[in-house]
Amino acid sequence: MAPLINGHSHGDAETLPKRPCALLWDESFLWGVMAWRALKEAELPFDLLRAEDIREGGLYRYRMLFVPGGWASNKISALGEGGREEIRRFVAAGGSYLGICGGAGMATENGLDLLPIRRRPSLERVPSFSGRIRLSCTGHVIWQNVETPVFCAWWPSQFQIADPSVHVLARYGDPQKGAFSSDIHVADGGIVGWSDLEQRYGILLDPARMCGEPAAVEGAVRSREGDPVAGPFRYARRPERRRCS
Repeated sequence: MAPLINGHSHGDAETLPKRPCALLWDESFLWGVMAWRALKEAELPFDLLRAEDIREGGLYRYRMLFVPGGWASNKISALGEGGREEIRRFVAAGGSYLGICGGAGMATENGLDLLPIRRRPSLERVPSFSGRIRLSCTGHVIWQNVETPVFCAWWPSQFQIADPSVHVLARYGDPQKGAFSSDIHVADGGIVGWSDLEQRYGILLDPARMCGEPAAVEGAVRSREGDPVAGPFRYARRPERRRCS
């Protein structure tokens, strides 16, 4: 039997007109506004979708679900088990999932379990970096026409990836002028000495610890039994990603 998408078989859903993108609005706050503005400025068609809409079967009208920043646990709670299952069915049936910041966290093993990735534990990461950072990007199509791969990040969680089926599309590089780690300007941290500051505050602060860590990843969704599902791919991106000029 074909997978079901909100009461429609996959074959039936494919015959329905598809809107390009649904933007999940619940629990997105400022990050939702940033995503809304970015899509508007790029002149990309999209609709705002609430968790209630997803639970009622609204996803089958779209080709991609875009989940912006905001606390992943709050988004998961707003969706409820019904909404979470609708997203799993949507992606397994060929829909794409794009997650940024909390939206990426929602796709991990501890969230919707769409990809075999985890967040690095809090004590093992630089927990409160914010500002511009350069990424080392692959030759993937999403980076076309991006002349300078400098993006804005806010409290990146950093991924742990053990499965080779997950492809790293970009890794963190050098923090840029004006960035902060906690309340410490990165230039000042380099002068004072990050090791001394880490001992003083009892947390990891040196942005260099992030260098080489995955920032953007792509993978195929797997079934509950662990077998790859043919076709659907999606991205889960960690930094709150916005083009910086």
